[in-house]
Parts: sequence; C-alpha cells; structure tokens
Amino acid sequence: MAFLSPPKITNMDEARSHRTFALVLLMFVYAFNFIDRRIMGVLATPIKAEFNFSDAEIGMLTGFFFAIVYTVLGVPIARIADATNRKTVLTISLTVWSAFTALSGIVTSKLGMIGARMAVGVGEAGGSPPAHAIVSDLYEPANRARALAIYSSGLYIGTLLANVGGGWISDAKNLAPIAGALAPIGIKIEASELWRLAFFMVGLPGVLFAIIIHLFLREPLKGLSGAKPSTEKFTFVQSFKHLWSLKSFRFFSLATGAGTFVTYGLNDWMVSFMERSHGLSRSEIGVTFGLVAGIFGAVGTVGGGLLADHFGKKDRRWYLWVPMWGKLLGGPLFLAGMFVPNPYMALACYGGGLILAAAYLGPSLAVTHSLVRPGMRAMSSAVLFVFLNILGIGLGPMFVGMWSDMANDIATCPINDVAVQALRACPTVTDLTGALIQGGYIPAKTVVATDTLAAAIQSGFDVRPLIDKPADMFGNLTGQIGTVIAAGVALLGVVLMAMKKVKPRWGLTIIGGAALIFLIVSFSAGAFDPTFKNWAFSLRSAFPGMETLGVNKESLRWAMVLCILVTYPMAILWHWGAMALPKGDIDDNGDAVGKEAVAGAGLEGDPIAGKT
Repeated sequence: MAFLSPPKITNMDEARSHRTFALVLLMFVYAFNFIDRRIMGVLATPIKAEFNFSDAEIGMLTGFFFAIVYTVLGVPIARIADATNRKTVLTISLTVWSAFTALSGIVTSKLGMIGARMAVGVGEAGGSPPAHAIVSDLYEPANRARALAIYSSGLYIGTLLANVGGGWISDAKNLAPIAGALAPIGIKIEASELWRLAFFMVGLPGVLFAIIIHLFLREPLKGLSGAKPSTEKFTFVQSFKHLWSLKSFRFFSLATGAGTFVTYGLNDWMVSFMERSHGLSRSEIGVTFGLVAGIFGAVGTVGGGLLADHFGKKDRRWYLWVPMWGKLLGGPLFLAGMFVPNPYMALACYGGGLILAAAYLGPSLAVTHSLVRPGMRAMSSAVLFVFLNILGIGLGPMFVGMWSDMANDIATCPINDVAVQALRACPTVTDLTGALIQGGYIPAKTVVATDTLAAAIQSGFDVRPLIDKPADMFGNLTGQIGTVIAAGVALLGVVLMAMKKVKPRWGLTIIGGAALIFLIVSFSAGAFDPTFKNWAFSLRSAFPGMETLGVNKESLRWAMVLCILVTYPMAILWHWGAMALPKGDIDDNGDAVGKEAVAGAGLEGDPIAGKT
C-alpha cells in the first residue's frame, strides 16, 4: 500500500500543519461508516415488506448480528492497526464495507441480506480504532477531546446523508425515471424494488473515497503527541485487563453502553416511527429527520467535546459529568417527542434530546485514551467499543423491535376467534402475515395494517395451525445464524485456552459470553413462542384497550418509550465513574505523575495511585 502514499509524519510541526485536513478526511470516513450503517434503518419498511421480516428480525439485522461481527473482529483488527500501518487498515476497511453495502442491493433472500450486512460489519470493524489512534497522535491531550468529538460528528453527518439521500432515493416516484432509463438496456426494476438502487448509490462513493484516503492522508508516528514516539505493542487481553482494573473505566464503559442503547434504539427506528405514527413518506422523513439528526447530533457531539475540554482543564471529572448531564436532561425531551401529536414538534423534541445525549462520545474516548499508553490507543478504543457496540448497537435496536413485536401480537390478537378462545393463545403477527400471503389473502411484499389482518381472518382463515405451531428456534435464519455465531465464540474461548493464549478465567468468560448470545438468540428466534402466545392472550384479555395500538403502528411508539425508561437511571454510572477517576496529573502514557505517582505502577495493574 506504499504506492503513491504520502510519507509519515515524524514531528509535531508537521502534525500541526496536516492535522486539520486529516481530521476532516477521517470525519468523512466516519460519515461513510454511518451512511452505510444507517441506510438499513431508512429502508426498513420496503425491506420488511420484501422479505417479511418481523420488527425483531429487523432489529437483529441492523443491531445484534452486525454488532457481534463488528465487536469480535474489531479486536484483532485494532491489534493489527496498533502493530502495523493504521492508514492501510482504515483504507482496506472502508473499501470492504462500502463494497458490501452496494452488494446489499442485489440480495434475493433473508439469508443473503443477513450475510451482506454482516460483511458490512466486518469492514466497519476496522474503521474507528485506527482512526481514533491517528487523531490522538495528531493532537495533544489538552485538545484531544474536541478533536475526537469533531471526528465523531461524522456519525451524524452520515446519519443526515443516509436519511436525506436514502429517503429520497427509496421513494419510487423519484427513481422512476432512472428505472425507465435502464429498461431499454435490459435492466428491469419493479417499483417495489427501487430501494435496491439506494444501496448502490450510497455504497459505491465510499470505494472512491478510500482511494482519496490512500493518496492524501499521512500516518503519524505512534505516540507522536506524547513525550516520545512509542513502539510498544499490546494485546487485547493486556488492554482489557489494564482498563478493567480501573474502577472509573468499569463505570463509564457501562454508562456508554447504556447511553447508546437509547440513542441507537431510537435512531434506528425513528424513520419507521414517523411513517407508522405520523404518516409521513420516506422522502419527507429523509429530509426532516435527516437534518435534525445530522445537525443536532453533530452540534451535540462537538459541543460535548468542547465543554469537556473547557471544564476538564480545572477538574478532570467534567469529562464524565458532561455526558451525565447530557443524558439526564435529554431523556425527558426524548419522551416528549414520543407523545406530541405534531410530527415536526416530535422531531424538534428528538433533536433537542439528541444535542444533549450526543455529548458523550468525544469525552469518553479522550478519558479512555488518557488512561493508556500510546501503543494501546487503538486497542483501548476497541475495548470501549465492545461495551458501546454490544449494549448500544447490538441490543438497543433489537429490543425495541422485540418489544414492538410483542405489542403488535397483543394488539392484533383475534380475541373472539373460536380457536384463540379454545387454546387461550394468540398467533404472532409475523406468522399471520406469512400465512395470509401464502394463502393469497393479502398481496406479497406488503406491510399489513390491523384492518387488513382482521378482514382476512373474518373471511374464514383458520388461525389454529399458527397457534399450535411448536417452538422451533432452528427452523428460521435468526436461530440458525445466531447459533453458529454463539458456537464460534465458544469455540474461540476453548481454542484460546488450549493454546494458552489466555488464562482459564478469560476463556470461561468468552464461553459465558457465547452462552449469553445463544440465550438472546433463543429468545428472539422463537424458542419461547408458545409462552409468549399465552401471555399475549392473557394481556389482551386483561387490557382490551390494547387493540387501539394497531399492528405496526403505536406498538413501536411504546417500545421506544420503554427503551428510554429502562436505561435512564443508569446515567448515574457517569457520576460514579467521574468520582473514581485518578487524582492529580496523568502523563501521556496514562501514568500518574507528581506526588500521586506510585513507584513501579505500570501496565499489569492500575497505574494510578490508590488503585482506582
């Protein structure tokens, strides 16, 4: 990759002359990362109709499966980035995820879509850790939080572009002329499949931008912004052990995960919420929601970094108090956005909450990097992102989808049907929709409404086979793919222990993580369906007013409300993390200096006085 690549930066004078340009380039790399990630949320409705995905499956697709691949591969890729050329890792990763985003437009099955999105996760796993390390080496500690915040604002630039561009592209009337131009050369695209073009139109530019990164971005020496450049190399286990030994990191890493559970849980479903509850078209939502999420989120992210740097000069704890206050003040605004009747007021409340809630990323990364040595920075980002990705990206969208499905099943239950009364159980909306499409009662490639289901059932459709259907988590792709992932993670733990690469307790921890993955997959893949069908009947009987939720409508609103309420109290973890931060000054190796220093403190334990 050295061909046509500019030379490395070897001193801070060169760094200062190049770093603004480099930061802008890296910010747009992160924007492409989120364009390719967010496009699934924008296109959720036509993809749901095309493949008869449930809300839970959409949440698994955009969240859990993606996050598992992203997190597991983020660790070795960060190790490679710390040990080799970080720009090369970044360039290859950008090319991979952009290419597979484009290829998502040609899949013809659920399995193909799941595979394509997991491949996008493979590429995106190599995006942030090397970029974080490059930024930290270009900026001194006093300016690092704001620099990382500016880089992280690419998240919301990507969200803006994905929503505005994806919403416009996926609207059939906007792409009809393109489809008409392709028809004479033998490329025929049905109106219901014009969403496929959106994947190509957002994926291919990323491949071109990877060439720009290779040609113009300069790699700084590792540790350049510290006392001296670093040649140290650390493993994930060393990095994790070091960070987890710090009480402060344990608190704020969990707080980061809880905070992103809300932001991703809301953000990934906001387009569907505006479609279902407010009746806006995707092109309308794309412009309005895209501008709100992009601008307000970027302002919050950059503002959080600036505030943390400003107040943190006097008291380091403000690096974690700024995110805490953002989450505490943003929660009520998010809730207001779920209930106001006007769609534009809803978006205004969401935007106000997002400005506050988005203030966490730059400060949390800056604190993490301040606690480690320069050669560990990319790996420390990977460690923090384990919590952010699994709890936030992985579980947030998935649980909102699962809660929405549960409410859908209750609201749609044909409570007066003879079979339902006899078995005291309700069929699931996903099973109902699939059976009605197969029986010709409703057209394929459609997202049904309550009236449509009710009319089909009243026409004589027998729901008994759907209620009697046994639990079979291995009979669907969610269960099959999730089980393979869980088995792979468990096998990794066994192999690492056998090769003595990790201590037994770490190997058993990995195996325990595999068991947790299997439990989550079992839950969402239908292993407990008979129990949920009985619960749905009981709740529908106890609360008959739940029928007003309507299938695929208000159920999503209440699932998003629950997402906010569940994690709101966890904002206190930011404060506990702040109070556990080391006292006194820390040098750029993460070591205490002055009277707070401990002789011999280093990587194997807590480098800070008092074993914080």
